[in-house]
Amino acid sequence: MAKTIEEIKIANTILDAPENTDAVAEVVGRAREAGYKVGYTECLAHVNAVSVKKFTDERCALCGVTPK
Repeated sequence: MAKTIEEIKIANTILDAPENTDAVAEVVGRAREAGYKVGYTECLAHVNAVSVKKFTDERCALCGVTPK
């Protein structure tokens, strides 16, 4: 983890480099998907704890995504 302003500036320069644009976008997209899936799964668990009908993620856009 970056600790100084200089290290943060270096990291931002690397992430903002044109040749890294696609890779950074892919990483950010996958991180968002995983985070969304974790939140969705947690919500389902809370709803299912108090509901007679059990809900699944089969209609979720991220059905089948396994967060890490």
